[in-house]
Amino acid sequence: HTGRGHLPYDEATRYSLPPRALVGLLAPGFYGRGPAGFWGPWERVEVGYAGVATLVLAAVGIAVGGQPLAVKGNKETEVREGKGAEEQGSRGAGEQVSEGFPVSFFSLLVAVALLLAMGRYTPLYGLLYRYAPTFDQVRVPARLILLADLGLAMLAAYGLDRLLRGEVGRCAVWVGLGALVAGGMLLAVGLPQARMVPPPDRVPQATMSIVIAAVLLGLSGLLVWLTRRHRWAAWLLLPLLAADLIGLGSTLEAEPHDPTLGFRHEDVVAFLRRDPNLFRIEGTAGAWQPDAALVHGLYDIGGVYNPLGLAPYQAYRWAVGERGAPLYNLLGVKYVLADKGRPPGNERLVPVYTANPEIDVYLNTAALPRALLVYRSQVVPDHTAAWEAIHAPEFDPTQTVILEQGQIGDWRAGVGEGGGHISFVRYGLNEVELAVRTPVSGYLLLSDVYYPGWRAEVDGVPTEVLRADYVFRAVLLPPGEHTVRMEFAPWTWRVGLAVSVVTWAGLGIWGIVALWRKYPSGLPGCQS
Repeated sequence: HTGRGHLPYDEATRYSLPPRALVGLLAPGFYGRGPAGFWGPWERVEVGYAGVATLVLAAVGIAVGGQPLAVKGNKETEVREGKGAEEQGSRGAGEQVSEGFPVSFFSLLVAVALLLAMGRYTPLYGLLYRYAPTFDQVRVPARLILLADLGLAMLAAYGLDRLLRGEVGRCAVWVGLGALVAGGMLLAVGLPQARMVPPPDRVPQATMSIVIAAVLLGLSGLLVWLTRRHRWAAWLLLPLLAADLIGLGSTLEAEPHDPTLGFRHEDVVAFLRRDPNLFRIEGTAGAWQPDAALVHGLYDIGGVYNPLGLAPYQAYRWAVGERGAPLYNLLGVKYVLADKGRPPGNERLVPVYTANPEIDVYLNTAALPRALLVYRSQVVPDHTAAWEAIHAPEFDPTQTVILEQGQIGDWRAGVGEGGGHISFVRYGLNEVELAVRTPVSGYLLLSDVYYPGWRAEVDGVPTEVLRADYVFRAVLLPPGEHTVRMEFAPWTWRVGLAVSVVTWAGLGIWGIVALWRKYPSGLPGCQS
């Protein structure tokens, strides 16, 4: 039901991590920082800078991963593998035992996550897009680099632990020398590129990033190499790692502006709350944060800003025409928040609050109420036909409701004229209750989005929730006074609740049985 139900491959692989961007794992400033500083010829994506020292330590972790850990006694060091519990229990007080670490798992995680983050640039993502569930519903493969960062962090922690224990042997020498050589090669190859590839005004930052990366590689490699003979050198990796991550990583994608400013318009909120009726707003002002309505308990036609907006509603919303048009008014937009001094529409939008220095509030004089009684219906064959019907020039949502064939059997019930009355008794996130009086049969049209799982009752009797005007909810009412209640109670939620209850009950029983087996005579301290 959302736009993410299925994405074309080109859309699903937007913001893939290109191979050229991988230089950012060593030199995060090479292609600039933030949206304003980026100059690469692709859509800016997360590169996942985890620190140069982290990469070197992760290489140490991988290199020593296949080696058994040393067990240190009071006088000598020996390698022990596959010892039984009895031998372990007989070890001296000065011995230390390190549990096995899943080096292979985290190494595989780094490799797979890196390939997936590259998206369209490797065949792996294409195979998963075609055959694996959900891969055709997400975008921005580059974000999977965070999983690679997790693997690098774990491997680096393991490598550092082994260095501090002095349990790396010759591996430290080779990894250290490799890092030193890599630093030299980076200077030899990267500096010419830093002077040729970037735009002229970005050459200094690109050059500096290569130099810093080479220095960090050299220092990290030197300290790892020194740990072979001087274990204290491993402790110097800690301040180097901190300086690396804090100096280069902490401000990599940090937004310098205050993110709460768009929520701080208490005077505007206070004005809107003076209206006791149920209405929606549209926030078009740049100073108004899109999710501010949620924070302040208001209703915005944009809802919550997220990628899982319902596709039919999004299509409806972006095709309503100008502000004040019938489809726009059907959304119940009573107030429009616009930038200071910039009217958002024609004379149907009247300024009613202008005291805020950044935002003006306009009243939509043509707005329709959130619930309507409509006494004529037009039945169309399917959802596509409903779209065409609501966009017909003669369509008036106050006079006719568009219904889709196959929902109810008695189409003749919604005819006639009338002058009913509607009042909201309760309006919540998952439940709506209205008191309705209608002289003839008609349709109660609620300008809330239709979605499977909504149920309705009229005077306690279940009735069908109809999809009306392409995207909204409606119920058929006979003449008279009625209490109409709608509740969102999908069967999937009930199944999920049942699974959760059974799971928690099972865990509770398992815990009680485990305790009873461990302490058959009662918990320690509880015996009389």
